[in-house]
Amino acid sequence: MDGRRLRYRPVAIHTYRGLIAKEFGMQNWRAALILQMLLGNIDAVGGINLHDVYKKPQYFHAAQAEYPPRRVDLQQSVFFPHATHHVAQQVAHTVLDPQRYGLEYTPEMQIFYATNRPFSTSDTRAQFAALQKTYNVVIELVMTETAQMADIVLPDLSYLESWHLSPTRYTPQSKHTAIRQPLVNAYQIPYDSYGILWQLAKRLGILDDYIDNINKQWQLKKYPLQTGRDYSAEQTVAHIWKEKTKGKDFVYAREHGFVGRHLSAQETYLSGVEEKFSGPGKPKMNFYAEQLLQTLANVKRQKARHNLKMIDLERYRLALSPLPGKEHGFPTPHREADAYPFYLITYKRMFRNQSGNTALNPIADRHGERSEGG
Repeated sequence: MDGRRLRYRPVAIHTYRGLIAKEFGMQNWRAALILQMLLGNIDAVGGINLHDVYKKPQYFHAAQAEYPPRRVDLQQSVFFPHATHHVAQQVAHTVLDPQRYGLEYTPEMQIFYATNRPFSTSDTRAQFAALQKTYNVVIELVMTETAQMADIVLPDLSYLESWHLSPTRYTPQSKHTAIRQPLVNAYQIPYDSYGILWQLAKRLGILDDYIDNINKQWQLKKYPLQTGRDYSAEQTVAHIWKEKTKGKDFVYAREHGFVGRHLSAQETYLSGVEEKFSGPGKPKMNFYAEQLLQTLANVKRQKARHNLKMIDLERYRLALSPLPGKEHGFPTPHREADAYPFYLITYKRMFRNQSGNTALNPIADRHGERSEGG
């Protein structure tokens, strides 16, 4: 491809949240990754494309298992030492019993945006019970279960009524930047969620800190928002657009809404694991994750130091195994549900419209051309 000789492995395993969002889900996905490491199909043509490989080196290191926790969702604390991607849907536990988890305060208020915990996560009764204990402000389009538990509901604008960077998925062969822009405002609502949060930050006197965080989260380096200024949603999107497109004029975005380009074989297949891990002195993706053993040692130390009786070290030892095992295929409900001998197995058809993380597209497309009608 492009005159380069590349590894060819026309097979891949890929999953989204379904495999991970359960007990030992991380170990199940590790098993799939290890199999693909053995096959040599990571970043191979036809294999799984990891694209942002080694973007967060801290994942290769042991967790500190901090106590007391700094975050209300207990992320990276002794309770969820390797949790990332913000496990905020589970704050019901800390809201209901903050002292049990070592929080140094009692949560009194929650602001919700783009989430509906009683519907989307586990233990619905606990979610409702936690919502009864706090003052709740919900930014929402419709009256969801969370909105029904709100003290204040602030109406949001839909994606057809507001400005935003559009979260397009790129494929291994192409990369895109796109925007959303309003077509209508059916109810003449003055602010979308961005505008609501901006106004709250401004009236609380923390707008400059909020701007700094926007710059950090969106990695706005050449075109940052300036502190001490007001920005509309459109103006903020213009800054993000220019950063992502390396200075392309926002007039083009308003007219076309989209810019994209094809990626070279070098960018797709040789700028990930080949660049970051191949050769002596480079970091390695380990079959045997020693960092999990060190995390377990950190958990043991915190349990002893703070007399954390709720920490079950046997369960932690199983969860933090350096290698995935057979036992990880059987979470607690499977082990304890003796009275339920049957399994309900469901499925849905898999389409390639969300195959941004795999490299199957060119293989499948060429196969389709050869076997049209087959």
